[in-house]
Amino acid sequence: MAAGSVLVLLAAPAQYLGRQQDDLLYIIASQSLAHGSYRLFTAVGRPLLLMITPGWPALLLPVSLLCPGRLGAYEALATALQMLVPWAAFAWARRTLEDETALLLALLCAASPLLLSQAGAVMSETAFLLASLALLARADEGGAAAGGWLAAALQLRPAGAALLPAALAPSWRRKRWRKLALAAAIPAAAGGAWCAGCWLLARRGMRAPGTLAYAGRSWAFPLALGGLGKIRFYASSLGGGFLPARWAAAAVALGAALMLSAAWGCARALRRRWDEPTALALAGSAAMYAVWAWNYERYWLTLLPLFWWACARAWGRAAKPLLAALLLLELAFGVRPWLGGTRWRRVELPRSYAWLSSHLSRGQAFASAAYIRDGFYAGRPCAPLPDAPSAARAAAQLRARRIGYALWQRRLDIGVADPDSSALEARLERAGRQLQDGRYFDKVYDDAAEGSAVYRLKDPRDNHVTGSK
Repeated sequence: MAAGSVLVLLAAPAQYLGRQQDDLLYIIASQSLAHGSYRLFTAVGRPLLLMITPGWPALLLPVSLLCPGRLGAYEALATALQMLVPWAAFAWARRTLEDETALLLALLCAASPLLLSQAGAVMSETAFLLASLALLARADEGGAAAGGWLAAALQLRPAGAALLPAALAPSWRRKRWRKLALAAAIPAAAGGAWCAGCWLLARRGMRAPGTLAYAGRSWAFPLALGGLGKIRFYASSLGGGFLPARWAAAAVALGAALMLSAAWGCARALRRRWDEPTALALAGSAAMYAVWAWNYERYWLTLLPLFWWACARAWGRAAKPLLAALLLLELAFGVRPWLGGTRWRRVELPRSYAWLSSHLSRGQAFASAAYIRDGFYAGRPCAPLPDAPSAARAAAQLRARRIGYALWQRRLDIGVADPDSSALEARLERAGRQLQDGRYFDKVYDDAAEGSAVYRLKDPRDNHVTGSK
């Protein structure tokens, strides 16, 4: 178990702060909370962070209060929580599985590239997983225990709604109506208070002026079914941790076979007991991610212990040798790339950020595609690139918000790997072509090594060009 935690420690930090954008968003939210606000203070207009539930930023508050300037402290806190994952998974799994099986399950989680790739990342998935395991351990008890942990999960991630059947079903089956009401009322009150507060603030107009959005869809995008593309993505993400990188097709097949095993394990568990919390939690999460608007490998992290539990239930007596074989494959092919470090550990555009910091005054703003990351590292207000049909419209939108510069990154890792990623990439390419229109923009900085460029918005009076042309 200690060796499993050491693997996580050696892999951290797997990615630099800001590569996933949301990690910096949580830090900004926490620092804003420390000052009695809840705003994206690095962005133009300082918009309220109504799309970020405050649970994870609140857990980061000790760092934000004591040493907000030390970004490594946030990574250290995230790493410490991730090192707890195998221990928490073992303590939870041994309640229903043999100790040896529970140990193999925990080590599979610790050595998984799905966890190691997030080592040190200041993301909410690890805290959510720990809260989910605590909920599942207390689900049979029901009442305030189950309701409290479900409320915590909801404040960490809206995806906690998928755990509602797991929290309520045991009390329902045993007809403990008082505990059922309490388990439902606590998360409903916590989630309802947050939603009501967001609604009131939005109704009062407390949001950033304008609608200059380049973030694609919101998390609430309805019914974003990806079909076979979604299934293939998650199967590849799972199976790729056990095979060499060049065996992509085999990884998809292995991942699909493991997913089918987990489904069969859930079915067996529910046939024996229809209110089995773990099976309900896994089934609810699978249904939610089937219609979730975004697909990321890190989503697997919130389900790993539950997933291997379901596989163990499906395999019965063969669970130990099969889990042991998977662990050996994981150690052979999945662990090593992360222990040596990757290019993701280095900030991508350090010279570009230095140029922006030295050439833009504190009040001057710029636009970019990765505007949360870029604004944070450049130390200047930033806004999303406009999604406009023409260069003239893009220039007009920037001018309306008094944004004079735009940062462009040619080889942008947008972090979206789903069937609709091509649409977002096309929008990025269109914005890049618009910035090259010399009638509206001047290139003032170019770094071939970093693959970046900075463009200045021309004065509309230059060359008789107007924003409405």
